[in-house]
Amino acid sequence: MRATTAAAALLTLAACAAEKDHAQQYRDALPSGAAVQIGVPRSEGSASALTGALHAEAPSAALADAPGYGSEYARTSYWMATTVNLGVWWTLELVRIITAYPPTRCDDASCTWGPWLGDGGLNYYRLQVEKVSGAYDWTLSGQSAAAGVQPWQELIVGHAVPGRDRDHGSGDLEVFYDHFDGLQHATPDWKQDWGTLTVGYDNTAGAYVEAQVVGAHDDDPDPARNDHLVNAAYRFDATGTDGDLQLAFRDVTAGDQVTLHTRWKRVDGAGRGDAHYVGAGGTPVYDASECWNGANATLPWAEVYDTKTAWGAEANCVFAPAAYATIAVP
Repeated sequence: MRATTAAAALLTLAACAAEKDHAQQYRDALPSGAAVQIGVPRSEGSASALTGALHAEAPSAALADAPGYGSEYARTSYWMATTVNLGVWWTLELVRIITAYPPTRCDDASCTWGPWLGDGGLNYYRLQVEKVSGAYDWTLSGQSAAAGVQPWQELIVGHAVPGRDRDHGSGDLEVFYDHFDGLQHATPDWKQDWGTLTVGYDNTAGAYVEAQVVGAHDDDPDPARNDHLVNAAYRFDATGTDGDLQLAFRDVTAGDQVTLHTRWKRVDGAGRGDAHYVGAGGTPVYDASECWNGANATLPWAEVYDTKTAWGAEANCVFAPAAYATIAVP
């Protein structure tokens, strides 16, 4: 009897180990928040130099760790990148937390977590991951728990190609903020995030991240622009020796557009930003440039050149001549 019990126990342990092994490959394949980050012009010697000062343990530290840039364009690059970084970090951190739990079912072809009841019993959630030719397709869905048959809403959809470890790989993901409308919310005045965020990434060699936001709403405090429909695009490339960030924004409601191309030396963060503005209907057209020194200078991050105020000389810039963004905004 004892031998039979021991054999059954061993078989149970073997089955659990096999399930654990199956689930772990899916956990390792999905991107981590630290792996998909847009860099900012900081010294590589400073904390989180290529991650927008984003700390994986406490993303709010990105706000407290903001450098005191003297350049308006350097500050704009920092905050815009950090805004995208925090959104991506929270998205992927949620996926990481979900996969830390045992899956509902899992084999060598697919793995599913859930459905589970969340939001105080208001909604169900489910994460499904499927292996496809060495890559992984994953979907986080939500479903209202209201009476009757409610449709599943795709909240986040991703495709991941694993690299040498979980912090390296390539892929893409889409966050459908509008789909959260199909879920229940505890208060009628919950803050709605509109539009779709699309992110593509590859950090198998260096770091390359592209992101687009389509159908967002502007939170500008100016009543004349508040709640305008806005599209935006971001491209970060640190696969070479320098950092390179392109930003583009189009106010769909007003019709104007602005782009900013920021380049910096990864050794100390010294850099240059070149902006291009096009008004509604194609006029006016405005170009401007700023340059700043690095973290090791007597006055770190101070402007050394500014065309808007005719300050300094272009010879002081670590990059010349001007190079405007080529990224296309949706």
